[in-house]
Order: sequence, then C-alpha cells, then structure tokens
Amino acid sequence: MEIKERLIRKIKSMRHEYSLTQEQVAELADISYKHYQAIEGGKRSDIRISTLEKLAKAFGKEPCDLVK
Repeated sequence: MEIKERLIRKIKSMRHEYSLTQEQVAELADISYKHYQAIEGGKRSDIRISTLEKLAKAFGKEPCDLVK
C-alpha cells in the first residue's frame, strides 16, 4: 500500500474514531475544508509536509503515525 493510501485510511479512521466531521478536522488542522476534503477523498496527490504536520497535530499524533 502506498504512503498516500495509508495516510487517507488513517485520517478517515481517526476522524471516525474521534467522531469528528471533515469540517472539524479541517478547523483543528488550520486548513480549508475543501483542502481537507480533497486529501481524504484521494484527490490530492501532493500533500505538503506542513499539511501532514498540521493533520497530525489536529489528532494529537506525530506525522509518522499517520503513515504507519
């Protein structure tokens, strides 16, 4: 499985685990809702390290935890 696929699967799983909407995750990560929606939907093939860090922080994780 590619890193991108692992990331998508992990953030979807954590979002559901924490009972958060896409909008709430986007707000916690300080990214736009549309950007988050594109990431989770697999429509973004190039995710910046800074975005990965923001998503990890939103879930209280380290960036490497999102791609394990």
